[in-house]
Amino acid sequence: APGRLWRGLGMGFTLAAVAAAVRQAAHGTFLTGPVTTGENYGYSAAFLLLAIAWLALGIRSGARDLRIAGLALLTAVTLKVFLIDAAALDGLLRILSFFGLGIALIGIGWVYNRFLAGAANPPQPSP
Repeated sequence: APGRLWRGLGMGFTLAAVAAAVRQAAHGTFLTGPVTTGENYGYSAAFLLLAIAWLALGIRSGARDLRIAGLALLTAVTLKVFLIDAAALDGLLRILSFFGLGIALIGIGWVYNRFLAGAANPPQPSP
């Protein structure tokens, strides 16, 4: 399936472009230096938006590989937020971060579940 190969390459380049855009937003034209806390949060936010976009495009177009890539990226972002980003937070901010991420994951799961239920039961033509 050459179309799937090109889409995979496109997703890889998109992932790299998003990472480069976050890096440039944090450091300007000189892309050297340590990763700052704001840049770290920027990666999480940008990759979360990209994962949601891939899921939405995959659901709309019926492209299974886009949906799987979106779910894989969403899983990676969730792990990053739990293991790296939340470690820098204390007290109420950590609680609010987990709460917000939980609400977002529940919402995405609800939408995805509705999509799967709709795909399993296509509308029947009326006689």
